[in-house]
Amino acid sequence: MDERARELYLEEHRKVELTRIAFLKAQMGLEGYSLNNFSNKNWYFDRIMKKNNFYATQYFYSSNPYVMEPYHVLWPVPLTAITSNTQGRINQNIGYFGAEDNIPVE
Repeated sequence: MDERARELYLEEHRKVELTRIAFLKAQMGLEGYSLNNFSNKNWYFDRIMKKNNFYATQYFYSSNPYVMEPYHVLWPVPLTAITSNTQGRINQNIGYFGAEDNIPVE
């Protein structure tokens, strides 16, 4: 992964690459990861916390610390996308405001 970061430095965003790998590991069930609890335990969060001490030490900007949680692997779905969709239901990603109203996928 470190070599890949150097190779693709200007070619793609690092978060996209790490999220893709985390999703693949969860999809294949590697290293104890699963899609069932993807927002609670994933390779992306474990990798960031292992290789980067910025979030582990919780630096403060004014009174708010910079923190990272496992659900940050996915970004929130914009509220405008959820409310403007009249043909179906778009669920919010787990961990963000509105996720408590999610409808289970059949």
